[in-house]
Amino acid sequence: LDFTLPSAYTDAKRSGLIPMDYNYSWAQDIADTEFQDMHGIAGTMGCAAAHLNAMRCAVARSGERPLTLILEDDVSLEDDFAVKLRRLLEDEAPCDWVAISLKSKCPYGRCVSPRLTRVGPDGNEPEDRCRHGVNYGFYAMLYRSTDLEAVSQRLSETVWNETRPHCLDIDVALASISDQVAYYAVPGMQSPGFLTEGGHSSSRVINNGKADAVNLAYEDEMMHRETRAKKQGLPIESCAVYGCIEYSPFNRCQCNEDCILHKSCCADHKSCITTTTATSTDTTTSTDTITRTITSSTTTSSITRTSSTSSTTSTSPNVTTSTSLNVTTLVARQADKCSARGCKEFTPTASCQCNDACLMYDFCCSDYFETCQSSAARVVDALNTGKNRNTSKTKEQLFARKPISHLHPKSQ
Repeated sequence: LDFTLPSAYTDAKRSGLIPMDYNYSWAQDIADTEFQDMHGIAGTMGCAAAHLNAMRCAVARSGERPLTLILEDDVSLEDDFAVKLRRLLEDEAPCDWVAISLKSKCPYGRCVSPRLTRVGPDGNEPEDRCRHGVNYGFYAMLYRSTDLEAVSQRLSETVWNETRPHCLDIDVALASISDQVAYYAVPGMQSPGFLTEGGHSSSRVINNGKADAVNLAYEDEMMHRETRAKKQGLPIESCAVYGCIEYSPFNRCQCNEDCILHKSCCADHKSCITTTTATSTDTTTSTDTITRTITSSTTTSSITRTSSTSSTTSTSPNVTTSTSLNVTTLVARQADKCSARGCKEFTPTASCQCNDACLMYDFCCSDYFETCQSSAARVVDALNTGKNRNTSKTKEQLFARKPISHLHPKSQ
């Protein structure tokens, strides 16, 4: 399983492959210590979850066959594999066997037959490091089907232990509990053996190096909130659970400004939208009033625009609150297009603008860049050549479109 993909880790938790209370951040912090010296663990977690998933699928069908064989995807079996396996089971495997690795590197244990060792925990390595360092490889694992469910459960408990992140290496984890599970292995140096490995690069190593690809700690937090909501009888798909944050591919509904336009809002999304009423002094009455809320770190300012040609007064009360664009403005700005009005000067009655200054005030219509490209380029060029010192944004930053999703959402 590739946990560097958005929501893959969350899906694994929801499906029961990973315990709901497993804390990735805690495991990663311990893995980063000098004692563990592991660094990234996302790839290792994915490999463990994939094998446990295969075991779970096999348990569902355990009544069909007495033996269960789980292979890695780049393994090639020898032509006489079936003959060798039958001889191993009939002539060499002890009656108590539960699991057999058909190729184990750095084997540790005692020989019980010409081709088989009884694996044992390596007492030379600390338990806190999961006795790490021997019996590598889950290339081809043979299980007795009647014992598979019990082995899977015990192995899962060992793997998903935040205090011992080396147990995420599932081959090491099984070896560490081989005093509780009758685990045997064929030493990898035997040739010809049962199989050969493919020449593919290790997805575990590659994904371990993608620590910044996704924010698994954030996914953990979301799952924790969902669990808490369930216990309190609250709806899981809600802004009360997710918080008032930007778009997140992990969430089943959204709580940001754009959810209205994309029809992806949670039922309680209005709790994340704060409408601030402006104080306005007008010599004439107008029915075409648009209120826009401008958010800063601690101050909310309200600006009232009217369609009247008379003077307008705006007030800026100091309010400490978390706000976003209100619903009326979002809908109006979506409907107002530069393609319909043209790239002209400031229009006081418009909900968004199509002139040069809209870039500086972050108040352009949604199709400004597509419709007014020459105008936009002129402003950006001026900014880049230093003619306007009010902003330090580059041309690339100004033309960068807001992504549909991002991999590191942060709660507000």
